[in-house]
Amino acid sequence: MAWWVSVMPKLDCRLPAVLNNFDLLRLLLALVVVGYHLWVLTRETVFSMLPKFLNAELAVDGFFVVSGFLIAMSFEKSRSIKQYFEKRVCRIYPAYLTVIILPAILLVIFSVVSAREYFGGEWVKYIVSNLFLLNFLSPELPGLFDENRIQAVNGALWTIKIEVMFYLLLPLLVLLMRRLGHWQVMLTVYAGSILYSAGMQWMASHEGGSFYLILERQLPGQLAFFMAGSLLFFYFDRFYSYRFPLLLIAACGFLAAREWQFLYPIYPMMLAILVISFATTLKYLGNWGRWGDFSYGIYIWHFPLIQLLIATGIVAASPYLTLLILFGGVFTMAFLSWHFIERPFLNRASHYRQAEKI
Repeated sequence: MAWWVSVMPKLDCRLPAVLNNFDLLRLLLALVVVGYHLWVLTRETVFSMLPKFLNAELAVDGFFVVSGFLIAMSFEKSRSIKQYFEKRVCRIYPAYLTVIILPAILLVIFSVVSAREYFGGEWVKYIVSNLFLLNFLSPELPGLFDENRIQAVNGALWTIKIEVMFYLLLPLLVLLMRRLGHWQVMLTVYAGSILYSAGMQWMASHEGGSFYLILERQLPGQLAFFMAGSLLFFYFDRFYSYRFPLLLIAACGFLAAREWQFLYPIYPMMLAILVISFATTLKYLGNWGRWGDFSYGIYIWHFPLIQLLIATGIVAASPYLTLLILFGGVFTMAFLSWHFIERPFLNRASHYRQAEKI
């Protein structure tokens, strides 16, 4: 068996291929982000309670943990490095390409500039930058959403860049684990990520400005969450054996780390234990992937839909109608994205397609 498959301990058989709560977990995390962005983008009083119950930063951290676990699983199951990258590209890029190009074409209807000016150099820059995951270079389209609080077309896409960087890093990390030792590499990477985040947070608090906080959200700042999720996959048998005491420790550690900043170094690991426990060791809560995996579609389509509802005046006219249109629209787009864009590119043995048969 190839080195990229056999370098770590075998996954315990107690984790079934389908009977886990990952589909439900990702759906919940995506909806948390939607609710939070609804408040951030609209600032409507009726939505002001949402940040009290929904934390988008925590949801994104949870996504990165889940990514670490599931991408490590995908890596383990791949017959070759080529197949591993093919699976990652087919899962992410078709829908990502669509959410960049389709709105960029259709939203000309709502632009305040002429079509000729709209489809000019700035439009080309937007397409090229975003297709290459450099969203920060060109987040806006000409004459679009100028009156909105935020002008970005799809501000949620910054995490896709981080995900792709995780995909690229994992084979290298596993190779280093094989040559230098598993724990040595994993702890070094985790610690390096924590030190980077702490450094950026310190700079932000002492130098002022949001620039350092933006840098903190990039790699290697988010790598600790990915590594924590990957560690729990690679050592799932040991994690499962001590799942209940670990869950108790993680709950206490998580609450403490959220309260006291000096405990931040344990936060990614505590969160990872809570997230993976919900997904794999607690009661199975049903097959939420029976009709498809909508979490990715919900995540990548909700931001431009909210922006459009603001720009057309629907939010100001009726916040409750906004809720109906938003969630109806986002689930419709996620459904169409899954069945006509995402699913056709997936291998028949993919978990996402197998879940539909249960």
